[in-house]
Amino acid sequence: MTVEWFTYGGSRKAALNRVNVEDPMFDLQEGIVIVWFEDKYIEAVIIGHGMIRELIRRYQEDFAIQKHRMYHNLYVTWAEVPRDKIPGVCAYLTETLYPLIKEEEYDALQIDVNLPWDYSI
Repeated sequence: MTVEWFTYGGSRKAALNRVNVEDPMFDLQEGIVIVWFEDKYIEAVIIGHGMIRELIRRYQEDFAIQKHRMYHNLYVTWAEVPRDKIPGVCAYLTETLYPLIKEEEYDALQIDVNLPWDYSI
């Protein structure tokens, strides 16, 4: 499955804490959010699903996520994904990216999806 990964403000890297979640672009957007940082490699901090605005807002305020800012810039990307595909896509992303924080375990059959990065960021 191919999804379109978004960032904020036309940048290839959207700083998590600079995203204005009140922007109308987030109205009714539902799907998957990935918070990540770049060290020697790209590292996923958390993968979540639901209403995009609410997820980003929660992650901007979550100490367990924000503590990674002490050492790294945190970035965020998101994709709109049909509700019935979310469990399978989340299962695939969790198995592939090994996020540092796992909010859920996904029992669903994995649905392969393109990753948000091409590793040349």
